[in-house]
Amino acid sequence: MAVVRIVILLLISLPLMGQEENSLIREGVSTYNNGDYEAAESHFKAATLKNDKNPIAHFNHADALYRNKKYEEAANAYNRVLKNETTSSELKKDALYNQGNSYFNMGDYQKAINNYQKLLMEDPTNNAARKNLAIAKKMLQQQQEQDQQDQNQDKNQDNEDQKDQKDGDQNKDQNQKDQQDQQNQDQNQDQQKNDQEQNQNGDQQDQKQQEQEEQQKAQQEKLEKQQAEQLLESLDNIEDEIKKFQQAQMKKQQQKVQTDKDW
Repeated sequence: MAVVRIVILLLISLPLMGQEENSLIREGVSTYNNGDYEAAESHFKAATLKNDKNPIAHFNHADALYRNKKYEEAANAYNRVLKNETTSSELKKDALYNQGNSYFNMGDYQKAINNYQKLLMEDPTNNAARKNLAIAKKMLQQQQEQDQQDQNQDKNQDNEDQKDQKDGDQNKDQNQKDQQDQQNQDQNQDQQKNDQEQNQNGDQQDQKQQEQEEQQKAQQEKLEKQQAEQLLESLDNIEDEIKKFQQAQMKKQQQKVQTDKDW
């Protein structure tokens, strides 16, 4: 863009300017021309404090601020020049231009465009303002495109973040489901193991009970067999006794019969 037009006005002979104020402005101009913009800023600032209505002091102060790259302060200082009723039309044009450049360097291209357009309405032959206006418009367009691109990136990033969050939630839910399924599976396996152990214990108990019953049955059969054998043996003994008794009786009868015959 075109270099800012700095207007340093050294008005020594103005009757409305005090001697001390005039001295401060001269010192400011001297240090400004020597490239010491910090000192110039200080001198011009002091001059404005001596006379706040002096548009020359404010303008030069704004120029020094601009050179020190204090663009926002410079824009405000130029604004005091523009609002001053004693400011000449030529000085207002210079203030409009320089303020536009301040806005440009701040990146506020719309305000810079407004200044250049206003200046061109008052001075259509100002080619520097026309050139800066075209540059500012181009910069504004690029800025808007970049802002739109940033917004799209932010939106895409938000969508990705939301998708990641959603995927994360789904993964979390799936993990919780998997954990629950695994827990249920473990519980089922534990239950199956307990059931198997209980069934095995039950089978063992049934088998043991069956063995006990079989042992009891065998013992009962053995006892019954022994009792039957004892009963048979008793019957045989009784039968022998009967036979013996019968034989004894028959013998007695035979002896009795023989005795009777002998008589």
